[in-house]
This record gives sequence, structure tokens and C-alpha cells, in this order.
Amino acid sequence: ALVLRPAKEFTLKLAYTNLFSRVTDDGDIDNLFFEAGKPLLRRPRNTFSFVANYAWDRLNVNLNGYYTGWRDDAKYIFEYPFLFQSERVNNRDYFVLNLAASYDVVRNRGYINKVQVWAKINNLLDERYQEVFGYSSPGFSMLAGLRVIFGVKPQPGEKSEVSQARSPVKSGLPLGLTEPQWRGNRL
Repeated sequence: ALVLRPAKEFTLKLAYTNLFSRVTDDGDIDNLFFEAGKPLLRRPRNTFSFVANYAWDRLNVNLNGYYTGWRDDAKYIFEYPFLFQSERVNNRDYFVLNLAASYDVVRNRGYINKVQVWAKINNLLDERYQEVFGYSSPGFSMLAGLRVIFGVKPQPGEKSEVSQARSPVKSGLPLGLTEPQWRGNRL
């Protein structure tokens, strides 16, 4: 994985995996999933993903994509009357691209921490693919919404409950126990 930050507002993350899997011992059973010398099912040889994120003031735009290479899979066949068969097949590669954006309309006003308008487009290129052979995956879709985050803010000079809960234990006793609790739980 690689993380680049060419500008203060822009972040680019890249990841690539080259997976080599082979079944070395099939356990002396005739099994589609574990054939000696063949790769494991549903494990692509190559995968690649990226995330490009632009965050400026109240605006955040995110473009991400992932490529999954071809891989062996199982095709199940059911024939009348109660004949069930399966065979090994190649599931094709695919690339999915997603786009998301959000804008903070309100920040830190009274008990409202944030009011945010957001939108997301999944499978921007309307790629037709199957993560598992025989089961189609979602095509192009758009989502939008309004997110409101409420919270109680501490007064100036006052510690919040969250910061108190995360403060280190000063007594040196395990799990933040008091001295009487520690004496009573000791063996």
C-alpha cells in the first residue's frame, strides 16, 4: 500500500496484491474446492484499489475504485429430479468505480455538531460483474441524504466525559480499580 499527499487538501492511496495460491494436498478426497495443483476458489491472482480524496474547508470529494482479476469459481447445476452437480469455472475480472461527496452546511452550532449534505454514486461505470459466479452484483446506483450529528459540548474549562474516560489511570491499579476494590478482588 502507498499513501501520497501531493497537496494539503489531496490524498491518494494505492494498494496492489499479487496472490499466488495452490492446493498442495487435496486430502485424498474428490472435491471441487481442493484440487491438487489448482488455485483456491474465489481468490483472484491480482487486485488493485485506489482512493483519491479531496478535502477543502467544508467540502469533501472521494473517488475510489477497485479491480479484481479473474479467479476460479464453482458453478452449481441442479437438474430434475434431485441431481446436483458442480464444476470449476473462470469468473471474469472487473473494475468498479465509486464517487462520493459531502458538504458541511452547519458546524458546531448549539447542540448540533454537524449538518451535512451528502451524495454517493456506486458503480459509476455500470459494470456488470459477479463476485461469486452465478450471482450478479449491484449496478449503477445513486444515494443522497442529510446527516445531522447532535452532541453535548463541554463548557470552557470543563472536561468532557469522553476525555475523562480515555484519561490514563493514575493509581497504577489494573482496569482503573480503586484501592478497596483491588484488595477485595486479589487472591
